[in-house]
Amino acid sequence: MTQIQFPPPTPVPPQPLATVTPIVAEVPPFDTYAVSWAEKGWEVLPMSPGAKVLLAKGITGYNGVQLSIDEVRQAIAGDLSYSRPDHPDDDGKGLLHPWQPNRNLGLRMPPGVIGIDVDAYDGKKGAVTLPRLEGKGGSRLPATWVLTARDDRTSGIRLFRIPPDTKLADQTDIEMIQRHHRYAMAAGSLHKTGHLYRLLRSDTWTESPVIPHVDGLPMLPAAWVKLLKAKDQTREFSGVVVQSDEHVQGWLNDHAAGVGYTQADAVREYDRAWG
Repeated sequence: MTQIQFPPPTPVPPQPLATVTPIVAEVPPFDTYAVSWAEKGWEVLPMSPGAKVLLAKGITGYNGVQLSIDEVRQAIAGDLSYSRPDHPDDDGKGLLHPWQPNRNLGLRMPPGVIGIDVDAYDGKKGAVTLPRLEGKGGSRLPATWVLTARDDRTSGIRLFRIPPDTKLADQTDIEMIQRHHRYAMAAGSLHKTGHLYRLLRSDTWTESPVIPHVDGLPMLPAAWVKLLKAKDQTREFSGVVVQSDEHVQGWLNDHAAGVGYTQADAVREYDRAWG
């Protein structure tokens, strides 16, 4: 069987389909696919079955420590403690939940990789925001891989490479999945709606037969990086906090959610974004 070849932005070695774990339904996502994704340069996360609940500590955020391939295999076998003594926030309690079968598979963005998450369902306006940004950016987004559990041919996380240590800003119903903030769900994982996440090509909206290597992702065009680049680039991936009181107040003002949005909600959202 001949592998379908999509033109990558830079040459990458071809890989026969026979050496790639096929993406199919009704299998334990983490146990089945985690090693395959990790071997392609992705940072894998064990998630609660049928949910986006992270089962481990110390492997996301600014200070997150990547699991090695051996640790991924240990996790699949159920004999790895995720308590990381090298992580400053570790409390020594290890797993938040015990080992579980049928775990979903999450993906933390590797260095220099971004996920542009367009939401165009339940009244969300990502399908309107995207063409507006395309007009400002001067071009459509390049064809790439998309992770999605939706069928509207718009909603999903588009995967690109960007300059290292670059932060991009959220847009109206378009969120940036970044190494230090948020994570994605891999194909085969179960969405809360009962649908499976799929790995598609954005140019054809058809299933991808292979997991892309992070080095084979297209570069986000420079005009798009400039367009989406966050104004505040002061936080480094080392986790050093340099925000001022003015930064905190400005961020909260920009992210107010209206009636019913409490101080606790604001603090929680700021903590997710900046730790």
